[in-house]
Amino acid sequence: MHLLKWLIVINIGLISFVVGCFFTYLLIVNSSMSLKDTSLVTTIISSGGNIFGGLVGGIVAFGVARAQFLNDASTETKNKRQIYLNLLMSLKIELKHNKQILKIILTNGSDQDKYVKSLKTDAWDKAKYNSNNFFPVDIYELLDIHNQDIKDIREGILPDYKIDEVDFKMRLDVTCKLISKIEEEESKYRKLIR
Repeated sequence: MHLLKWLIVINIGLISFVVGCFFTYLLIVNSSMSLKDTSLVTTIISSGGNIFGGLVGGIVAFGVARAQFLNDASTETKNKRQIYLNLLMSLKIELKHNKQILKIILTNGSDQDKYVKSLKTDAWDKAKYNSNNFFPVDIYELLDIHNQDIKDIREGILPDYKIDEVDFKMRLDVTCKLISKIEEEESKYRKLIR
């Protein structure tokens, strides 16, 4: 915005210089012009004023349009960051839910099957292809692998994902790691929004 003000001041100064040179040229070179002939003088002054007014109006319109464009771009960036922050928060909530379920599964060895169905991946399924998904590559890959792993455990179809053979402690560790990475990312983006 500061640069825009200087641009307008410089342009107005240059336009004033050009208009002043034009009038000086007319008065010096055209010395045969009689100052009593007011119609010619008024015509020159009014046409110069029209040209100058048009140029100033154009500069002001340009400045207003540029300022509006910059403001819109800033607002759009802020909105995208807010959407990303909301995605992070919903993922964090889902991961904390899964963390609690995994802790229950680890403590209740006999009822694991009924708790496995409570593991969620809905927030990731919605955030995965969102255009406001700015996840760093390491977080994205870990989230994607982890959530696919959770889906496979929940479905229990693949041989490696039978309830008896799943290492829930490792899944709990990965979930805790993801929660901490998402909290770091969330705090970074909270600072950008302010």
